[in-house]
Amino acid sequence: MDLPHANKEDCEAVTNASWNSKPVYDYKPENNTAKITAVKGTGGGGPGAPGTRGATANSRSVSIAWEEVEFVHGITVSHYEVQKYIAGSERWETVEREVYGTEYTDFNVGSGQTAPYRVRSVSEAGVPGLWSRQFNRLSAQRQGQLAAPRLTAITTTKDSARVTWTAPTNQQGAITGYELEYLAGQEWTLLERLAADEECEDEPPLCYEDLGLPAGSEQRYRIRAMAGADAGRWSNEATAYTAPEFPNGIDAEANGHNAIFVLWNPPADATRGRSVTRYELQVSTDGGETWSSLASPGRTSRVYNHTGLQPEESRSYRIRACNSAGCSYWNGPAFATTAARGVPAAPSLSLRASNPSEISLSWNKPGDCGSEIVRYQLEHYTDGSEWAELSLYPSTATQFAHQATFGGGTAHLYRVRAVNGISNGA
Repeated sequence: MDLPHANKEDCEAVTNASWNSKPVYDYKPENNTAKITAVKGTGGGGPGAPGTRGATANSRSVSIAWEEVEFVHGITVSHYEVQKYIAGSERWETVEREVYGTEYTDFNVGSGQTAPYRVRSVSEAGVPGLWSRQFNRLSAQRQGQLAAPRLTAITTTKDSARVTWTAPTNQQGAITGYELEYLAGQEWTLLERLAADEECEDEPPLCYEDLGLPAGSEQRYRIRAMAGADAGRWSNEATAYTAPEFPNGIDAEANGHNAIFVLWNPPADATRGRSVTRYELQVSTDGGETWSSLASPGRTSRVYNHTGLQPEESRSYRIRACNSAGCSYWNGPAFATTAARGVPAAPSLSLRASNPSEISLSWNKPGDCGSEIVRYQLEHYTDGSEWAELSLYPSTATQFAHQATFGGGTAHLYRVRAVNGISNGA
């Protein structure tokens, strides 16, 4: 007590006061009471020591939580410091110096490892309080790697794909991000490192937009979750396709007096994946001012025979390639006029692969429509090339052996037509 005396005589002069040079209980019972007050801040081990609220373990991580401390020695608490005991070196190691909350998750935990943790508060003056009691020793779940996400990919525009995935179940607390890869040739290549809650503009979280993809491309993706530096298992592979390039050239020519052949080359990438699933062919009777649908040839088609026309009738054509992602730009127009009456009819052509270096062709003599056939014209075609004339044959010829070095499994197209004194036949 702050009394106006500093010696025994002055003290005993005070009514009901007694003097003793050491702390003792006063022999006067009425003097043996005291009132003590303290500000909030005492926790689980002394002034400033946070009380432990518990700890939980996820796959490859441990989370601890503690009671809030407001003051250390009367000064407001600023943050908390967390330490982990390293058994190998028998020392406590600080794992986080500034935690602005009452929870902390340690992702640097190997599967099955154990370690005790402790935490202390630090005041705004930088003075630490006492350490908390040790949290119970915990083991990260013995599950090895994080489980694999479930991945999907769809095409959203002609040149972009949207990749979405679901987080591995019951392991969200351990996930710090994702790694997204795409297949470049035969090698998987990192595309992006993504946040744990990556999202697209108009989609819920766990979504990524891959923009600016080349036309006719097949994009294959996979993704894995990350827990700090530890990688989880790869997801399933998901594939998206962009709209194809436009066909590589279009041509049209008369096929007799009542038909026109429309011929085209596929896009340069048509042999990759599902770049082209079909074509859309349109025709115009007014030189390209208005167009109407004519046919939807299949992905392997390279020629369309437009029949039912009249002699010396003209048409314009255009074509585009399509797949599940959409269609390319139009290629064309190509223009042709049917032949006049009197040209030969179309021969009937048959083929046979005699051996790996020879294809045998044979045809019948068609009707000459009143003008004697003078020769035959035979042409050959493969993907990515133009129709090439093999030779001209006399009117008596009805067969030909095409000998060349053919690649195994390659497809070859042939056509033959008769020519009479009027013009080329169908």
